[in-house]
Amino acid sequence: MEHLYELGIGHTPHVDLAQTLKNSINLKVLRLWPCNVSNFSAISALKKLRLLATIEVFGFTGADFPPPEELPSLENVWLDIFPAEVAPVIKKMYKPLVKNGFVLKLTKPRTPEWIAQNLDNPLRNWDGDEGMPKGVAKKAMDIYKKTRKGFVETCQADNENMTKECMALCRNYITAFNKLHQKHEFIDTLYCEQICEALDKILTDIAAPAGLDINMLTEEYDSLRIW
Repeated sequence: MEHLYELGIGHTPHVDLAQTLKNSINLKVLRLWPCNVSNFSAISALKKLRLLATIEVFGFTGADFPPPEELPSLENVWLDIFPAEVAPVIKKMYKPLVKNGFVLKLTKPRTPEWIAQNLDNPLRNWDGDEGMPKGVAKKAMDIYKKTRKGFVETCQADNENMTKECMALCRNYITAFNKLHQKHEFIDTLYCEQICEALDKILTDIAAPAGLDINMLTEEYDSLRIW
């Protein structure tokens, strides 16, 4: 690990940076993407760190972010979709360095309310996407939340109509996105994949443990897509 100079970590529920960065004192580049972290202040041990980039990383505060004197080699900080309370702290510490060539990029800070409502929403990254028509991101996240809630309630009831009701939820989900697309014509290949993956996550997390046939539900919703 002492000879590791670049590290990327992401798509994992939780990362303890104190453990992850142990014996990684020579790191020059650290990239973190969708995850919750603990012990964020552990990056202060990375005296050779030049680039820190995070995307959709939560679980840390402004107090956890080391000041410039603790990261003497740092040249570039980019945080995208992160706790809003962190932004003013970082700006106060690092913005004075910009005039000397330091690169500071803070985009899409999120309020505690936003985090509480959308942290587990797989479509949350649509909020603030430059290619997203106005208002569509919120509607998409609401569609996901409503569908997930419907699956939870239906599968917990465990009645004889469970399969039928879940099929209806799948149809309603796709129909809702069909209507959004008809109005805004925004669903490209990437958005299509994300919409389907979001519903697949619901099926995997909720429908499968309830004993439902995921393949049947997938075929049901896939046949309705117009995008």
